Amino acid sequence: MKVRKMILLAAMTAAFGGINLFAALADEVDVESLKAGWEEQGDNWLYYENGNLVRNRLIWAEGGDGRGNAVAYYVDESGVMVKNTTKTIEGKSYTFGDDGSWVAPYVGATKGKVSGSSFANTWSNIKIPVFIGSVESDYEAEDMFSDAGFASIGNPKVTHDFYLTTNDSGDLQIFYADMSMKPSMDANAFAAELGNLSKGKDGQVSEISAVTVGGQNYAKVSIMKTNKRGKVRQTDYYCRKQDSFMVVICVEGSTSDIADMNNNYINAITTAQ
Repeated sequence: MKVRKMILLAAMTAAFGGINLFAALADEVDVESLKAGWEEQGDNWLYYENGNLVRNRLIWAEGGDGRGNAVAYYVDESGVMVKNTTKTIEGKSYTFGDDGSWVAPYVGATKGKVSGSSFANTWSNIKIPVFIGSVESDYEAEDMFSDAGFASIGNPKVTHDFYLTTNDSGDLQIFYADMSMKPSMDANAFAAELGNLSKGKDGQVSEISAVTVGGQNYAKVSIMKTNKRGKVRQTDYYCRKQDSFMVVICVEGSTSDIADMNNNYINAITTAQ
């Protein structure tokens, strides 16, 4: 059939000299040889490279999940993408979800340690010599900025390091925001944007101020919100860029609580190294 078609094309080219023979013959390229990437066939997904069906291999997604995490899929011996299964590949375990994807576990900043009634992190170089209250060590906050509203700061993943609830003077948190998606954003810009995002419709946000905490320079922003009972709750963020992370110290409470937190904790922070 192809031979007959090529003879016909040659005859047409001879009859119509203006037709480029090579352009006409381009129609003869085997479409199968042009296949590349994913193709859906019924309920299955298959992956092609240079027209060849790929089998028994991990397929890495270009760009990962867009937040710095690698994403992979696996095609089995039939060339079909697997779903809802765990496989050991070259000695490593991979669990593939409903959509067939495996997302690399997030590796965040280095965490510190609580020892007795003190906290220290040599990576962020922050030490709280003494604290009184309860500490939540497994607080989940990795996706605290994942909402679309935080796109202006790059929807950073968060490594939560320290969460102290004092007995009577507010809360203190230390966390590290992964700035991979906004690598050029400095501490001032981050603090200003975080303040505007956190104040909501009715809150008030302060100007950014430069402060020193534990011998290190931070950009500070304060947010004040009044509840229905007329009580003002204040949140202070202290922000500092380190490596690819934004180090954030956050204190929350009433205005009097904040004063106590500053006196008892912020002003008491030292270096950990």
